[in-house]
Amino acid sequence: QTVKAAYMTLPPSIGIPSIAESCFGCFDYTNGLADLVVGYMGAPFGEQDEMATAPLMVTVRNARGRAMLDRAVERGRVEIVRDGGHGGAALPATGDRRAITMQTVARDSMVRKLTEADYVPAERGVPAWLGDLLAWIIC
Repeated sequence: QTVKAAYMTLPPSIGIPSIAESCFGCFDYTNGLADLVVGYMGAPFGEQDEMATAPLMVTVRNARGRAMLDRAVERGRVEIVRDGGHGGAALPATGDRRAITMQTVARDSMVRKLTEADYVPAERGVPAWLGDLLAWIIC
């Protein structure tokens, strides 16, 4: 049986042991050194939905990243999709997300486990209703 749950509803006490030991050695946890970051935020999950064909979120961090993305689009390797939010709404395409990123990283269980010697991960995640609401808003 497969259960589809918003990640924030999972207890950190389950998530941390599920992460490969080698991941704790990463010095660029937020991909801050990358020119371009590609991720699956909001990608569909299920038998009919293929993560390999789902639209991916792209974060352009600098001019080199912008040039790489522009070249990929020009060569037909990447398609920029601007509509696709709830009800076909426009997706956010610009803006400074540093503040929310830093808040997220500061509260992340894996980061806290690495940086706070006395941190004990919680046995519960957020309530399912809240996780579902946040997932709906994000996706």
